[in-house]
Amino acid sequence: MNLIAQQSDNPSLLGQRASEAATSAIRDVEQARTAAVNPAYRAAGADRVPVEGVQALLDDIAAMTAADTTGVLSGTLNDLRNRLTARPAQAGRPATRTPVMGPNGQIIRYRQTPAVDAVPALPSTDIENLDRTRKYFRDRMDLPQIGQDAITKEQNAAVTGMLTRLDDLMTQHSSNFAAGKQQYADITRDVVEPVALGPLGKVAAAQETTAAGNAILPANPLTGSRDETIDAITRLMDQDPATTTGLIRQNLADRFHSAATDTQEGANEFVGSKYHKDIAGNEPRRQTLDAALSALPDQRAATTMPELLDVLQATGRRKPIGSATAFNSALQSELGTGSLLATPFRTGAKTISSFGTNIGNALTQATQRNNMRQLADLFTDPNSVEMILSAMTRRPGLAIGETLRRSGAQSGAASIDQ
Repeated sequence: MNLIAQQSDNPSLLGQRASEAATSAIRDVEQARTAAVNPAYRAAGADRVPVEGVQALLDDIAAMTAADTTGVLSGTLNDLRNRLTARPAQAGRPATRTPVMGPNGQIIRYRQTPAVDAVPALPSTDIENLDRTRKYFRDRMDLPQIGQDAITKEQNAAVTGMLTRLDDLMTQHSSNFAAGKQQYADITRDVVEPVALGPLGKVAAAQETTAAGNAILPANPLTGSRDETIDAITRLMDQDPATTTGLIRQNLADRFHSAATDTQEGANEFVGSKYHKDIAGNEPRRQTLDAALSALPDQRAATTMPELLDVLQATGRRKPIGSATAFNSALQSELGTGSLLATPFRTGAKTISSFGTNIGNALTQATQRNNMRQLADLFTDPNSVEMILSAMTRRPGLAIGETLRRSGAQSGAASIDQ
């Protein structure tokens, strides 16, 4: 773990700092998208849509406002209509003839005021201002529904319909705008969303260290997520290398200590195996771990980890307490089985006092020793194949002589002890 990074003195801050780094990395991607599409949108700025199309949109907004007797929609719709209007309408005035009075109150002349024709509203038709208006209301609709600029759900629905018509109008009459819009959608799908919705986005949304670490090294990673992990760590390293390496170390250390937690029996000899299972117990976990370490600038941890994982995995191959004993007992029972002739002799011997018991034990031990000697010969003799074939057709013998000698010796020893 120290090959990844030294233990942080403030592990609780790693998650927050990693979230800030991830947010900054996502913002960089979004800014790169904006820079990529700006030339197309700048070229579209001078393009215009037919005035009739915008005027029809303004007329429909006016009709919705007039039908809103509650005033819930009027304020927002009027704001939209005003921002889509390049020049407001001006009412006309008729010609007037106003008398001018003399000092004695008599009319000395008339002042003529010419008529003023009404000036209709002039809709905005240039793509630059139309798109600015569209983005302005789009951003307002993304705000929480509190504050002066917030738009309610009902207002949102009404405005969305008008903005969709405006967007279609600009796309239809400006090839530059349509090209910029398509480029924006392509970059969003191919670049921004994989970053913002992948591991990096999950780190950005994390509120504390454990969640941020699990976003990079999840307990159950998606199959095939190796490249996502490498990309996320690379972008985090560009923002904050110390926090990134510290977060990876912290996650691996915490998971080790979780595996090392004492069991109810107090035994923890399988810590290594449990830890291996947690961080590399299947192919997706192993690939994610390898990807995380390979994305670090210092490759010592990535180089060392495979050997460590082999050792950890090997600790899980040892048998739990009792397993080896049970295995040996079964083996001894098989090796101690003599011929059919020996079986009743041993069984009968066990039914008579301690001398009979000793005879039975001696018979079992002699049979074991004899069978083991024969097994050794079968495996080591140059003619083992022929010996094995011969043994398959030969019945086991009964070592009666050795049995009687050992039984007598053990009985004498028992008498002396008494």
